[in-house]
Amino acid sequence: MTYRLNDPTLEDSFPADSILLPPTLENADCFLADTESGWLSPLLETYRRFMGEPESQSLRCRTVALSLGTSEENRNPLAQGSYAFELEVSWTRQRHDQREAGANFSDQEPRLADRTVVQDVIVAPPDPPVILDFRAAAAAYQVVSRNATDTTEITTSAATNESATSSPSPVAVAPVLLNWTIDNRSEIQTIQIESLAPDGSANTQPIFFEFTNGEIDPELVRYCTSSTEVQLRCENVPTQAEQVGEYTFYLRVITDREDISAEIAKLAPMVAIKPLAPIINSFQVNGIDVLAEPRQVLPLNPALETTPIRLSWQVENAIKIELFPAPGEVEGESINYTISATPGVETIELRATNEAGEVMTRSVVIEKTEAYIPDSFVPLPIFPVPPPPAGTSPVGPPSPPSIEGLEPVRTPPQAD
Repeated sequence: MTYRLNDPTLEDSFPADSILLPPTLENADCFLADTESGWLSPLLETYRRFMGEPESQSLRCRTVALSLGTSEENRNPLAQGSYAFELEVSWTRQRHDQREAGANFSDQEPRLADRTVVQDVIVAPPDPPVILDFRAAAAAYQVVSRNATDTTEITTSAATNESATSSPSPVAVAPVLLNWTIDNRSEIQTIQIESLAPDGSANTQPIFFEFTNGEIDPELVRYCTSSTEVQLRCENVPTQAEQVGEYTFYLRVITDREDISAEIAKLAPMVAIKPLAPIINSFQVNGIDVLAEPRQVLPLNPALETTPIRLSWQVENAIKIELFPAPGEVEGESINYTISATPGVETIELRATNEAGEVMTRSVVIEKTEAYIPDSFVPLPIFPVPPPPAGTSPVGPPSPPSIEGLEPVRTPPQAD
């Protein structure tokens, strides 16, 4: 690799007290420094002034990137191995006045000024990938509500709010989202994600992301950013974990290097997907909601040993519904319930339980009372009718009077 300095073909003019670097050295740390003085320095300075040359300066370069190839387009970083580097400095004599006059020295044959060799420079292989961080985007998740219409906004805001504020954030909506940061991304060939249940079995299908020539998998690229050329940071990567349960995610990085035998993997802290809380929308006794009347009076019929009532309910997010003190677990949304006819107080409780064992209850107090009978009420006696005497006809309704022998009724005189 050759670096040509102060080449007038690169730039028409440049200050005499500076140095023109080629493009290949522009990103290196190169600068001019005064040459350290020695016992010959005064004589050299006098000679340079007489010849019209500038004072002696040293070119110092650090962090010069080395690569293999004949041009900028096909150069590749040095591979693993042992190298010897040789540095040669050549020069073409040109006095300061010639330089100011614009004399072209590109056609002059350069002369070797100095040469040095650095032996046994070991180029080690790139460091293997390192998983710096791997965890779920939120501390807890909840299954999607049947009434939810847009879960993407809820999930993103919950995951974002958790890191943005110290106050409790809303529970994120499933599926579980993952965040990770991996160093030395150039050595990644495949990223594999698995999920384990508490018993160690897989509770989701594994996910694979393939890297080709250092390029991120198209399915993953929209979730990832690279803060540097070395580091890969991905956020809110969706998984298949959507059902209620506990998940421990396992991230494995696979490389194609034979010198890496140790597994590159990391477990994320366990994250749970919780069910929706059970909800009792209504609980009614004979059509009367117990929230409106938590204590209801029930008159008893003394002629009956038991009194039937109708219990009905509307419950959400429950896998088990129970009535206490009896009959226990029930199905449907209503039941004919029988209570004793003994006066007193009886409490009926409705209990709804979800998949996580969370319980919601609602109860009603039934006050059983006897039917009201006034103390002054005396029933009238009922006397039996005696039978008619023997030989007589039964008593019937009276006969109408006879009109025989009566004169006809005359019409009264009328006025003219």
